[in-house]
Amino acid sequence: MGTNITIQCWNKNFGVAFLLHKDGYSAPIQRQKTNGGSTATFTLFKVTPADSGTYRCSYRVKGCCLLFSPRADNVTLEVIPGPTPPGGSGGPSRNLVVAVAGGCAAAFVIIIVLTVSVLLIAQRRRMQRDERPGGEGVNCL
Repeated sequence: MGTNITIQCWNKNFGVAFLLHKDGYSAPIQRQKTNGGSTATFTLFKVTPADSGTYRCSYRVKGCCLLFSPRADNVTLEVIPGPTPPGGSGGPSRNLVVAVAGGCAAAFVIIIVLTVSVLLIAQRRRMQRDERPGGEGVNCL
């Protein structure tokens, strides 16, 4: 993951342009014109798991505008995420988990503070009511 990968295509006949196809895409993902040679090298830069898949080459036949070769044998690329380097954040998914956990913790603290505040205010009102004359305090005879 994160490295550059090269795929080399060649043919016996001289083609005008090579095409790199990825299964699942209707159009070629890269094209390369040749200068009379019979090889082409395609590079996939800093590959990620999204680059995993099956690749094939074809070429446009020399002397004909719309005639292409059949697609060649396939090459399968599997990109596996490596371990997180020491001190690394673990990527966007880990950052999202940390943000959600932090938000939940903050919400929990706010709920506790509000609950304690409401209970203290209710306690204070009860005490003030009990201290008023004619309140529910202690009656002397």
